[in-house]
Amino acid sequence: MATVTIPDTVYRRLNDRATALSLSVEELLSHVVEQAIPPISKPLQGEEWKREFDRWMSDIESRKHRYPADFVVDDSRASIYDERINAQR
Repeated sequence: MATVTIPDTVYRRLNDRATALSLSVEELLSHVVEQAIPPISKPLQGEEWKREFDRWMSDIESRKHRYPADFVVDDSRASIYDERINAQR
């Protein structure tokens, strides 16, 4: 098991939070780290990538009835950033 040195003030805060949640400091930190830094997954390859892509496309296709037949998403740079640019003026 690894050891990490942290300031006493930080440890006290962790200990107080862990106690309030009925956890050990180690359990609390494990939960926090798992949420903040998820494991790195390898990119999908070949058939696995195609299966995942097809599943994703099927999911999208299953939602098309929610929109009018002539619906087109305006995802141009101007539509995304226009509000931000105007706010800076």
